[in-house]
Amino acid sequence: SAPAPRAAPAPRAASAAPPAQRPGPGPVAEPDLVRLEAEWGVREDGVADLAVRVAVDVDFVQPAPLAVTLFFAPIELGDGDSSGVRFLTAAPPVEVDRETGALTAPVVGGVARFTYRVALEHSAHQPVHGIDNAPHATAGGWSVPGVVLFPSQARLDDGRTLDGPGALAMRGLPEGWTHHHSAGPGGDDAARVERFGEFAQAVHVFGTYRAIRVARDHSVVRVLSSDYDAAALSPLRALIARTLEVGSGLLGELPPGALTIVVDRVGARFEGGLVGTRGIVLSGPEPGSMRAHEMPGLIVVHELMHLWSRAEEPWLNEGLTRLLEIAVGVIVEDLDGPAATAQLRERLERYHASAGVARRVRGDVRGAWEYEGGLAVLLCVEAALREADTSLLAVHRTLRAEGGLPIGAAAFRAGLAQAAPGLAGRLDGWLDHEGPMALAPCLTGLGLEASATSARRLTPRALVVDVLRARGLDAERMVLRAVAEGSALREGDRLLTVNGARARSLDETAWALRDPPPRARLEVQVERAGQARTLTLRMPRLPRDAFVEVPLVELAPGEAQGRIFPAP
Repeated sequence: SAPAPRAAPAPRAASAAPPAQRPGPGPVAEPDLVRLEAEWGVREDGVADLAVRVAVDVDFVQPAPLAVTLFFAPIELGDGDSSGVRFLTAAPPVEVDRETGALTAPVVGGVARFTYRVALEHSAHQPVHGIDNAPHATAGGWSVPGVVLFPSQARLDDGRTLDGPGALAMRGLPEGWTHHHSAGPGGDDAARVERFGEFAQAVHVFGTYRAIRVARDHSVVRVLSSDYDAAALSPLRALIARTLEVGSGLLGELPPGALTIVVDRVGARFEGGLVGTRGIVLSGPEPGSMRAHEMPGLIVVHELMHLWSRAEEPWLNEGLTRLLEIAVGVIVEDLDGPAATAQLRERLERYHASAGVARRVRGDVRGAWEYEGGLAVLLCVEAALREADTSLLAVHRTLRAEGGLPIGAAAFRAGLAQAAPGLAGRLDGWLDHEGPMALAPCLTGLGLEASATSARRLTPRALVVDVLRARGLDAERMVLRAVAEGSALREGDRLLTVNGARARSLDETAWALRDPPPRARLEVQVERAGQARTLTLRMPRLPRDAFVEVPLVELAPGEAQGRIFPAP
């Protein structure tokens, strides 16, 4: 977008807001409000040294500030897939707040200037042998997000928040290293953003990796590893190429974009995928399954789909990508009807486990709800579009052609209204529906064999009060804050599993105990004083209002043979 014009500064704040608060309105300036220069070097002991120079232009701000403070977003890095990051020093006259890591510099001639240094090192575990069979500091995984390198927020000395366009220059990156960013136009060593705080989320640095490059249309995917050679990574490369091929057939030409995948041999077991801004870190003792419908290949397919599928609303952004993850994975692996149906059934089980009894899709982003809730809504959208002789894929292509990515919520509603009169209103009804939707009609409209059924779902209140006999619960961490007298549970216990199901949320745990037989025994695993303990409880006799009847669906391949979209 075009640079914002100069605007009158915001009124002087009474006092500076604490760093934890969300930035408020502040002065706006023409480019570049902030200029960052990062100079790299590697010392003899293998530690990477980053010198950063920052210039913040506040010449236009009235009343003129005396100082500017830069804040860094909090992040914890330790063993495994990220390096240790250690702040070294700031050059005078910059002052350092050792508690918050904030840097303050005086304004001289309308500009606040900062110079500071950061060291990157594997300080938390022993170096791992790379493919050259030589231990080096970056073997086994050096992937550093920009959030630990660059400031994410600036404030004037009177408390006003400062933000605007910024430019970044990277110099002196050592041989064998690479730097990736998603911060707008520019080469590997330069980037520009409309809000300088985006640098903290957009930049990733990788040390001493070999790279494999897979390009298609206007996008490129890079695979980086210090632990595996090209032969070991060939299944991943094949998965990427085939996924991009199928995606192009369904969604059209790839728009400009980039994705970086780091594959590390770290730890004794597969740790899953660490997903960052336009990047993935896959860490484990081996690369793992590179099939599109199994972990970690499934993560790769999902993130590749984001090259086409990005939207402003979380439910649309992740819900559509979840739908494409299933559809494309089935086609890539050429799964038969039962196997394809199993993929969709697994995601619908997650939806019903997360939906609770009154949860709505719109505006709720707790846990993975936007993935599962968005998927359910879009399955019904697709069924409605087919009634109008079109499809979600066709609408999405049109919206991308008209406005590019990300797709806005208003544009999406308008696209649906044009494709099928009345559908925008139906969309609002699905987004605001409380609890699990009745999905059988939607799935039947997609050519699957679906029949409605139901289950008695335990309410979260009954789970806490009647089953666990808790009197207080931290639902975010699933930690008991108080328990009834005589309970086998203790204050401070963190729920891990109930009858083998992971206790990730109240809704999912209550779902795992649906339709229990009377006086059933429950195996509850908790973390107590840092150790896992298994307790045996007995399901109490519960009143009728401890359960809520919720709609479910039985699913079979049907004419669609379990596929959401036919192969291109």
